[in-house]
Amino acid sequence: MNKKNKIILITTIASVVILTSIGFPSVYNYYVYTIPIKNAILDINGHYDYSPINATKHMMSIEKISLLPDNSINVQFGENDYEWSNGYKPFPEFSYSTNIKVNDVFLIMCHDYKKESTLEFFPDIKDVDKTGIDFLQYLGIITENGNREYKFYHVSARTQNYMPCNFPEVIDNSFNVVKIQDK
Repeated sequence: MNKKNKIILITTIASVVILTSIGFPSVYNYYVYTIPIKNAILDINGHYDYSPINATKHMMSIEKISLLPDNSINVQFGENDYEWSNGYKPFPEFSYSTNIKVNDVFLIMCHDYKKESTLEFFPDIKDVDKTGIDFLQYLGIITENGNREYKFYHVSARTQNYMPCNFPEVIDNSFNVVKIQDK
């Protein structure tokens, strides 16, 4: 075996060992979701969203929020029967749960403009090679008029390249990938 073939063999073995040790799905998800999310172009006009602590209905992909003793929250994501006024239902049936700390940023919405069912509700979208996404930053608990509420900062964005909207993977690979700043 010549020197060039030995180098190729050693590189191949090292690559397999690395991919196996970190888990191939993790590498795949990093390139498919994390990199496009990290490079997304954020809208400069964010806004605050509030949700009462005892609410049974939440926004977008959030089905249930539970307050934890340290003011972090457990969020259960899913379809949530969320529907826009034009009849658009952005979420497939899925289930995902995780704990979120104050100031964590995570994805709550993803629009795959390449899907015909999505384009039907967004006829003005011309650039289907980009994906529309929305983030929340959990800011903690506030009390407004005697009511305790979860406070979030919400920012929309667009990926620079196409990214599929597969749930829950797109949410799972979005945590603290981007920094958004509440105003």
